[in-house]
Amino acid sequence: SIVLITALQWLIIGRLNDSLHRARRNEAAQRQTNEALSASEARQRALLSAIPELVFRLRHDGVFLDYHAPEIDRLASPPEIFLGRPVEAVMPPAVAAQARYHIERVLATGQPAQFEYALTMGHQVRYYDARMTVSGPDEVLTTVRDISERKHIEDALKHYAVQAQAQAAQLTMLNEVGRAVSTLRDLNGVLDVIYQQAQRSLPLDVFMIAL
Repeated sequence: SIVLITALQWLIIGRLNDSLHRARRNEAAQRQTNEALSASEARQRALLSAIPELVFRLRHDGVFLDYHAPEIDRLASPPEIFLGRPVEAVMPPAVAAQARYHIERVLATGQPAQFEYALTMGHQVRYYDARMTVSGPDEVLTTVRDISERKHIEDALKHYAVQAQAQAAQLTMLNEVGRAVSTLRDLNGVLDVIYQQAQRSLPLDVFMIAL
């Protein structure tokens, strides 16, 4: 009986040692998993911090799930205002309609989409370029870049182009009138040439005002 008890004790001790070794191995494996997860999260944070654009995760129904912003003041509203809420609740109707349309389209086709929109922030209109892509079975990832400076430059160039075109038209008219005057002797003929050149060269609204 003593031999039997001793054998049982050794058996129990052996099993306890096996359980202890397994627990230690599991603990080491869990620690490695946690370290790998922490390292992965650190890499993701580092990658996000290097992205200068705004990034938003949106659900299929337009609800904001998460965001990334290099600077918090670049957001149109604080995170506590838009997180967990649909775009219709925090964006102007036209912009919200654009976002919902592209969310549905991207999720339906699997193809990325791009669109531009404008927001009034304070007393200033800001322009944005949005790139949207599928990031899961029920959500999209949207990268938003501020293109206000580019838009202002484009508007200025258009304004200068219109001015240059008007000046060129006026110069052409003056040249034609000058040539006509040099060949005509009567006043009525000169006035007819001026009238015809003005009608061809000036915009209709300006021409009618001149009349």
